[in-house]
Amino acid sequence: MRSTGTLTAYAGLLALAAQAHIILETPTPFKFAEYGPSNPLSPDGRDWPCKIPPGTTKLEIDGSPTPMVIGEPQTLSFTGHAVHGGGSCQISLTPGFEPNKKSKFAVIHTIEGGCPAINRKGNLDDGENPNIYNYTIPDGITPGDYTLAWTWLNRIGGQPEMYMNCAPVSVSSSSKARQRREKQVEKRKQFPGVFMANIGEASGGCLTTEALKAQQAIAFPHPGDSVDHPEGTDNLIRQPCDGNPDNNGVPADEPAIASSSSSSTATGTKTETQPSTLSSTKEQVSTLSTTKAQLSTLVTSLASEATAPVPHTSPAPPVASAVPTGLCTNGEFLCLVTQFSICTGGKWKAPQPLAADTHCTGGSGVGLNVVNSA
Repeated sequence: MRSTGTLTAYAGLLALAAQAHIILETPTPFKFAEYGPSNPLSPDGRDWPCKIPPGTTKLEIDGSPTPMVIGEPQTLSFTGHAVHGGGSCQISLTPGFEPNKKSKFAVIHTIEGGCPAINRKGNLDDGENPNIYNYTIPDGITPGDYTLAWTWLNRIGGQPEMYMNCAPVSVSSSSKARQRREKQVEKRKQFPGVFMANIGEASGGCLTTEALKAQQAIAFPHPGDSVDHPEGTDNLIRQPCDGNPDNNGVPADEPAIASSSSSSTATGTKTETQPSTLSSTKEQVSTLSTTKAQLSTLVTSLASEATAPVPHTSPAPPVASAVPTGLCTNGEFLCLVTQFSICTGGKWKAPQPLAADTHCTGGSGVGLNVVNSA
């Protein structure tokens, strides 16, 4: 029979071991709903996403969401020592502060190898800290409230695992981003869905067994446009299974990613916050699809009237178009051939003319595809 002193010492060792594991530090994560935020996701996926325990529907915010400006440098940092020889990580976003099992996380930055520690054979020693990584919120993400997810596939371990911590963030536009939108030159963007593995049916049965046996960090099947390789690419192993069974890419201007923005007073204090959730988004999809079909008919009608390019020397007056109807996402643009409309407050505004000798294509989206008419 163990003595009280032995049990106390054993409990102390367990607490120390738990503290030594890796936990997201920056941005500030949600308050974890149960013990073990540093533990991997359950192999059966019951706590996917964000280590949300079964029966819990809402995570508590610790303080205030981390503010982030599109295009400005952001920091990813951790506490703990059990880095398991590094591995590969992704940073992704999903709208609102209530992620659920059907949430789609869009990858905005990928680190292949050397995350959360660079060039480590095992774990960190006392006094050492995990590495710090930089990334940005890219153009194509609609300003608003999001859940940011850090996911990690470790290089060394006893069995295939996946780690995940989440943080609430509020995204806003920079002045440069707003200027680009005003010039109507921003193109539609699409972000890959987050890689999922080692969590049962939630990841479609995808496993990283071969990479773990070889003790090599994985190269993600769909890393996206923003990728870092802190340790180079020579020792990466390409992951054979897709790891993204339900999502072949997330367009930034679709309801699955576009988030309702927050209004502010002159002092900068938020007066109204309406984070998008998957349930509210799905309720709008049917109406939005019908609206887009109606708008497509309107665009086709206008296109049939454009029988010749606009002359360079004598620009034709813009076609007088009625104000489009139907729901829309704030900041979204609608192409009307030689005119465009902007969505403000969930409604389309009166059409505005494009510059002479130009027209647009592509229907509605985050920006307009503007081309020369000549």
